[in-house]
Amino acid sequence: MHYYLLPENTPLPEVGSVIPLDKQESKHLLRVLRAVAGDDVFLVDGRGNRITGTLTGTDLPEALITVTAVEKDELEHRLPKIHLACGIIKNKRFEWALEKSVELGASIISPLLADNSEITPRQGKQQRWLTLLQTATKQSGRSLIPTLSEPVDLVSFVEDNSKANLFYGLARARFEPAGNENISVSDIANKITDNNQDLVWLVGPEGGWSDQELALLADKAVAVRLGPHRLRTETAVAAGLSFLQSVAEKLNEL
Repeated sequence: MHYYLLPENTPLPEVGSVIPLDKQESKHLLRVLRAVAGDDVFLVDGRGNRITGTLTGTDLPEALITVTAVEKDELEHRLPKIHLACGIIKNKRFEWALEKSVELGASIISPLLADNSEITPRQGKQQRWLTLLQTATKQSGRSLIPTLSEPVDLVSFVEDNSKANLFYGLARARFEPAGNENISVSDIANKITDNNQDLVWLVGPEGGWSDQELALLADKAVAVRLGPHRLRTETAVAAGLSFLQSVAEKLNEL
């Protein structure tokens, strides 16, 4: 099933109203999928709502959709929210991490200017990242485009998210005895008493966390073991978000 995104800042439509798709979405619907009048069209507004409609206007540049149903996507609105805070890494690999974070349920994404970050994003990167998140939202069948924060350093991020549940990955040597970081989904879920507090997954840049950042994380966050091997940043993003998604699902069972 293909989803289309309502034009930015479009109010949530009512049943019976007629809404236009933007030029790019219209071209894909009419020229690529070769939709015809009367076909069902499925849309999301990027804010956690799903819209079903019927194609009633087939002239480019704007296809017209008559709305037949509007529903709130309860999955996107349930708590706690999953929040990714990730050290910025080079181009394609960071974009891959952003794409996978959408697929794995992140609702908020904060790029981190870590001490060992390889790059500082150039002007215009934020818009490119946002466009990628929009595309990934449609491809993954989600109805919520994750909020993309401005890049921030770790100290400021931790201060701003002092009430959230902070987690970070910690690998140990293959034969090192398990420590407190060998924690399970149930262990975490049983300790969380307020679902309004975000679950935050913190991932360092390719150069790793600095000693000062590690000291801060050890004091303010919970270390989670992801296995005995060293993970690249984008791999740690996927592994950690998968873990926290399981925690969120467990919390909603309790």
